[in-house]
Amino acid sequence: MDWRFIDNDTLQEYDTGYVIQLISGTWFNPKEIRPIVSADMSFHKQAQLLRCGLEYVGELCSSKEANVS
Repeated sequence: MDWRFIDNDTLQEYDTGYVIQLISGTWFNPKEIRPIVSADMSFHKQAQLLRCGLEYVGELCSSKEANVS
């Protein structure tokens, strides 16, 4: 999957257009997020993309934490 940040609070999966918006908190510790999906996407696919997107952000946050130390 090809994830990209549109801005600091918006992550998009390029191929599907699936978007995860960070509403409150940080990507390292999100308090509220909002997925934005197309109407024809199955719930299974939405859940898969949400999980993968959060894993992607978690890996980025972990690598940034490691680089700061």
